[in-house]
Amino acid sequence: MNRPAPPPEAALIRLVREAANITITEAARRYGEQSGRSMSRGWWNQIEAGYQRRVGTDIPVRNVAARVIAHMAAVLAISPERLESEGERADAAEVLREILRSRETLSGPVGDLISSIPAWGTLDRAPDFIREIASASSNVADDETKLSLIRAYAERRGLLPAGSAPDPVGDLISSIPAWGTLDRAPDFIREIASASARVADDETKLSLIRAYAERYGLLPDGQQQDSRPRSA
Repeated sequence: MNRPAPPPEAALIRLVREAANITITEAARRYGEQSGRSMSRGWWNQIEAGYQRRVGTDIPVRNVAARVIAHMAAVLAISPERLESEGERADAAEVLREILRSRETLSGPVGDLISSIPAWGTLDRAPDFIREIASASSNVADDETKLSLIRAYAERRGLLPAGSAPDPVGDLISSIPAWGTLDRAPDFIREIASASARVADDETKLSLIRAYAERYGLLPDGQQQDSRPRSA
């Protein structure tokens, strides 16, 4: 009996995997590690082969989800362009481009928060709406808001390790050489930083403290838009 020929994307994946001397078992393990979703050795093998055997019959494996093909390609460092041209899967190539973009944007305080959450580690393993928040540029423009939204979700779901939640207000205080620690800051700054009722959210605390520090040139170079002291 003639077995179904593998589709172009499957043939490409097998070619690259074998050329890299990566076993199917190892490739499937990396898939789970990078995507956050398990992939069995058997399923990877069936996708590559282009068929699965059921009750003595070879059933073609076709139209595998774009997300699955994209993550398989990511494991093997196949470029979106190659997946689209040789693999003939433009849909999976588009998903792969987003996966790669997500990894590239994992930097700064938002990236640090994402990487501190074991269930995610990398942005492409976080839920879709978390990736949208983290990469937003216009609807959620500032890091403080992104941090607040992501941290609130992670804390609500118990995803942050004990004691690992970032403290943006504390980080800002410690970055100001004139203060360094909260007890060296002016009284009203300490009140703002520790407020729970009057100033309940980190975003407001950060904006108030930063505004004062910028006004008096207290932020180190590179952390303020205008480092020149301004008159009170």
